[in-house]
Amino acid sequence: MIKARHLFKIFTHKTPVLLMFTGLTLLPLSDIYGQLTHDMIPAERVWSKAEDAFNKEQYALAMKNFGDFMELEADVKSERYVAAAYHEALCALNLYHRDAEYRIDAFITAYPESPYVQKALWAIADHHYKRRHYKKSATAFDQVDLRQLTVDKQRELRFKRGHSLFEREDFEKARYDLFEVMKKEGAYWAPASYYFSHIAYLNGNPQVALEGFESIATHEDFHDIVPIYIAQTLHATSQFLRLKEYGPPLLNESSGLEDEEKTEIARLVGDAFYKDQDFDGASPFLEQAWEGTRGPGRKPEFAYEVGYTRYRMGAWRNALDVLALTAREDDKLGQNATYHMADCYIQLGQKDKARSAFGRAASKNYDIEIMEDALFSYAKLAFELSYNPFDDAITAFQTYLDKYPNSVRRDEAYRFLLEVYLTSRDYDRALNALDQIRDKDLTVQGSYQLLAYNRGVELYQGGKYDQALTYFDKVRTYPIDAQLAAESFYWQGECYFSMRDYKNATSSYAKFARAPGSYLSSYYPAADYARGYALFKQKKYIDALSAFRSYLEAHQDDSPQRIHDAELRTADCFYAKKEFDRAVTYYDRCLERDAGNVDYILYQRAMSVSLSDDSRALESQIEGLDRLLEEFPKSRFVVDALYESARTQIERNKLDDAHRRLDELLSAH
Repeated sequence: MIKARHLFKIFTHKTPVLLMFTGLTLLPLSDIYGQLTHDMIPAERVWSKAEDAFNKEQYALAMKNFGDFMELEADVKSERYVAAAYHEALCALNLYHRDAEYRIDAFITAYPESPYVQKALWAIADHHYKRRHYKKSATAFDQVDLRQLTVDKQRELRFKRGHSLFEREDFEKARYDLFEVMKKEGAYWAPASYYFSHIAYLNGNPQVALEGFESIATHEDFHDIVPIYIAQTLHATSQFLRLKEYGPPLLNESSGLEDEEKTEIARLVGDAFYKDQDFDGASPFLEQAWEGTRGPGRKPEFAYEVGYTRYRMGAWRNALDVLALTAREDDKLGQNATYHMADCYIQLGQKDKARSAFGRAASKNYDIEIMEDALFSYAKLAFELSYNPFDDAITAFQTYLDKYPNSVRRDEAYRFLLEVYLTSRDYDRALNALDQIRDKDLTVQGSYQLLAYNRGVELYQGGKYDQALTYFDKVRTYPIDAQLAAESFYWQGECYFSMRDYKNATSSYAKFARAPGSYLSSYYPAADYARGYALFKQKKYIDALSAFRSYLEAHQDDSPQRIHDAELRTADCFYAKKEFDRAVTYYDRCLERDAGNVDYILYQRAMSVSLSDDSRALESQIEGLDRLLEEFPKSRFVVDALYESARTQIERNKLDDAHRRLDELLSAH
């Protein structure tokens, strides 16, 4: 909205600051003069000169004579002296002396009970107002007692204070004063309505603003000011039909509007036609507005309207010039402008530039429909123009298929991609292309499943577990081969286990075991074992124990190392459950196999047997710990073994043996 004009000259004048108040008994200068006695002839002359000069608005002379009178008057509290002091300060104010404010303040301070105080307060407030010191005037008007003012002066104060607050952008307070003035027509009604309407517009009430501006449209002081605001509020309230009727006559020379205002009205009228998709109607107004606007006024939104109107009118080259200004913006409007520029280039036969423009439009995701069409058009032009057909076009079509799997042009893109990917042996992208086929026959489904399975295993072996999980999901999309579908669960369990996500690993191994085709898989034993291990890692020892024992019962012919490890973890589960006798049994089995981790097994067995029901518990524990210390002197369990051995010997009351073990512990570690 165009900023509110300063209407200072409309409602201010150059009369001196001397105002009448109700409720005050003030003596005119002539009455005071009449009270002078014959013995005061010198003072009479000075007073007479001061009075005459003041009435003739000869404030410099009046000020001097009032000062002279005060020097002749001995009683500083006399009514004459107070009157002279007030008028001297008032003269200084009318002369715009630098110390005028000080004089007024000094007078108010010196004579707070004087009937001139309210006049002085008004005088200083009005002085600030006329000098456009709005912060000071708003504060000063607050000091004036409204009750001592006439009705007209009350209106004047409310308006001037409201206007001062408006200029200070304190709109909430301003509107209350202005509204009071608007209640009744008279002085200041029109300017109050003007500023109140501005506040309504700024507060998001354009209809209220419109009604206010229209109410003063024929006022002599406002008839050439408010048309621009009426046009703006008609636009803000979407009253486009009225705007189309109201606006055009204002563009004539006879309207008296300034060029800037005509430009703004032309833009508003053009936009009204534009909003109604009437581009023929919009064109002349938008072009007039564009021609009359320079620099920052040519905003992206405005440029787009002009450019798009030219585009719809078939003026391709002229549209390009303006759309380019909007295309710089990284937003929906910029994307639209770039897209239409591409079509302009197509119409002009400049396919190379069209391709680039489509690419830019496709890279912005503000308007999905434009993004899709631009991407497909870019890919087609890249292929048509032979721009790296195995790079740019492929990437564009693949991106298109990934983003718009349900597009009616999906199959067209797929036919291109499938051939290229197979030729280049890019199986990963080939799988993505296959994934887009809706009507897949059994052969395509089988190829899809096998390709996804092999790619998943490849990613797993490369340590890319997250990506592998996705491909193993794809294996089950078309479960043509039940065994492959089952094994995809096993591999997902392996991925989760490698990622230390043991909960999901357990779930995946269990799904494998339940899946049709898993029993014939070579991974079946490994899955049972791995499920137990995943449960063990979660410290779910009861479930893990069940899984390990099930594995040991069902897969006696499995890898000896895996069986050994399963028995060891079974022992650990019993230990964790405090079933120490059964733990000892499985630790003994592990010692018999002699398949590794002997030092760990010896230590765990010793700790288990010490807590078991064995009558030789402590003796058996010492035997196990002694064997560990003898056979594995560098084991990581040596320190714990020495300590436990010493503790047990103390418990057996074999203090010499305990002392020996503690010495070994201290000397060695």
